[in-house]
Amino acid sequence: MTTPSTVSQPPLPDVIHRARDFARSGLEEALSRLHPDLARICGYYFGWNDVEGNPTRGRGSRSLQAALVMLAAEASGGDPADAVPGAVAVELTHNFSLLHDDIADGDEVVRRDRPTAWLAFGAGPAIVAGDALLNEAVRVLAATANAATAVRVFTDGVDHMIHAWASEPTFDRAPAQDIRLDAYLDCCRGKGGALLGTGALLGTILCGKPVHDGEALRRAAHHAGTAWQAVNDLENIWGNAALVGKPGFQDLRLRKNTLPVIAAVQSGHAEVPRLRALLAQETLHEPDLQAAADLLERLGGKAAAEEVARTHLGLALGVLETVAVPARVREDLAELLQFTVTRRPGGDAGRPGDRGEPRATSRPSDFLAVDVNLGIGRKQNDMSHPAPPAMPLPRQEHPPVVDDVREAHLSWLHRHGLLSPGAATDRYLKTRVPDIASYCDPGSGSPLLSSDVYGWVFQYDDYMDNAAHGTVDPAVTSELVSILHHPLTPTHPLTAAFSDLWDRLRTGMSDAWCHRMAWLWQEYLHGNYTETADRREGRVPTSSEHLRIKDMSISVHAMFAVAERTGGFEVPVEVWHAGYLAALRHHAARHIILTNDIRSFDQDVAAQRVNLVSLIMDEQELTSAQAMQVVTQQADRHVHEFCALGDRLGSFCDRLSLARDTCHVVRRHVESLRHWVRGSYDWYDITNRYTAGTR
Repeated sequence: MTTPSTVSQPPLPDVIHRARDFARSGLEEALSRLHPDLARICGYYFGWNDVEGNPTRGRGSRSLQAALVMLAAEASGGDPADAVPGAVAVELTHNFSLLHDDIADGDEVVRRDRPTAWLAFGAGPAIVAGDALLNEAVRVLAATANAATAVRVFTDGVDHMIHAWASEPTFDRAPAQDIRLDAYLDCCRGKGGALLGTGALLGTILCGKPVHDGEALRRAAHHAGTAWQAVNDLENIWGNAALVGKPGFQDLRLRKNTLPVIAAVQSGHAEVPRLRALLAQETLHEPDLQAAADLLERLGGKAAAEEVARTHLGLALGVLETVAVPARVREDLAELLQFTVTRRPGGDAGRPGDRGEPRATSRPSDFLAVDVNLGIGRKQNDMSHPAPPAMPLPRQEHPPVVDDVREAHLSWLHRHGLLSPGAATDRYLKTRVPDIASYCDPGSGSPLLSSDVYGWVFQYDDYMDNAAHGTVDPAVTSELVSILHHPLTPTHPLTAAFSDLWDRLRTGMSDAWCHRMAWLWQEYLHGNYTETADRREGRVPTSSEHLRIKDMSISVHAMFAVAERTGGFEVPVEVWHAGYLAALRHHAARHIILTNDIRSFDQDVAAQRVNLVSLIMDEQELTSAQAMQVVTQQADRHVHEFCALGDRLGSFCDRLSLARDTCHVVRRHVESLRHWVRGSYDWYDITNRYTAGTR
């Protein structure tokens, strides 16, 4: 059994002390209705008595849920006394969840510095005690004046929490590389934030206010809960065992696919196979556990979890800035949410507490069971002015070859009926589409071919955007796909122009090279058709689905292949499929896709098109500025991962023992990816294509 902690616990914020007093009598009354044996188990869990039922001063619950109910009542301008049943209900439910969670995990033997209830009393009695607490929670709310609404809100929150519990085992059964990060974070939100958010709504409802008055606090609570679960994942690998109350590396011992593991395995790092092999060992001894933890940190798993915690804590505090409440209540709410994640009493360190004591001050992680950097203490994220996506790659001088081919390119578009002379041509030139060749493919040995390819892609994209408002013509997509595999007589201007492009592109290409490029073009065409059909039918994808579709429909991967052709080099098929290069292309494409959605957000909103920022606003209940920041941070992460991988190109060539000429080709390929990442970023700065209303 793990020895109970003798390490000093963090001082509690003043609002916690007030919340404990706020809910205590109601909790005592609820437990008095239980069978005496169950009341003894629950009192033990609350820290009120020992195993024999003798009064003690155990640590007990921190009462975070009760505190949020109380503050929500104060924020609504109601009488907090009316919200006591809500505080009691969420505290009862929180302890119900822990009683069951300890048993479900099977590894929890210490809770709140003493043996868990199932170890002290037996699993069966502990389960029944948890059931009794949940039943009492419903009973308490059913006796309130707003019982129907309160019980509905409460059961919705518990349902979200239970769904998270139910999905958690699936993450441990699935390979970490196949786990969707958004699905895992939704589970975190359900486990860590659902009950907190429910408390915020109950505090509002029970004071006679409408549900929507508590929505902002509920969103803030969800973010704080997500941040806390990310920190909990960190604790269960790198945590101080004396504070965590369980052995070090516990989640690694149990082979749990938590956030650090998922992020590390999906990093594309060259050492991922070593990590997976290590975690797959039948027995993990202490040196193995330490090696796995070190690998997770080196592969970015720890940093990724810290980033999730930092981001969602910042979002939680940012949401509070949108709530019109008295200054003191806002400070208490901010301190409570910050303490939920960091266990550090925050706020104004010099402001005296309600008990006449100075507020405790400490470093951000003094009381965390693991040393993490959440950036607490500096000004939180400015939600109204999110920074643009990062661009660590240096700006390059692009030769003005486009000026030499501009007229020939326009003539090609006119000849194929893709662009009419006059106003349409003027609009096309204002969006600087021909310039993208000099930005993204500056080393092209066929600048006119590069310009024609990019120009055709933009014309096709616009055609599919317009088709979304009418009938999608499947014959156009079918004809384009057919052109990739055999000659035919085109029947549409787009297909005639593409037939000409395909003949020019495949000249001089090997069969394997041609087949690979055809496959990428076909994926792009089908991706566009799927995206357009969904739009026409009014189907809104999830954010994950949107990114998967964009991986195909934005044409980036096809353009990477075009850069090979115009650059005059061919990556051997066995090297092109290597995980290292695939990861580089993935990060490059994702940065471009995310930047595109950031830049086109205003125009997409005006045209009622799907955009990642809008999807995240709906899924995570954020403002546009907050969602923009989330997407921007994702774009930053991808470009930095791209650069970090690019720096290991030499070791990749050495590891595969590639011949010198093959290494040269691979370097050319990576350089062309760099051109695309930096070039598309710069091109956005000179075009007005993504200004609302200009397309």
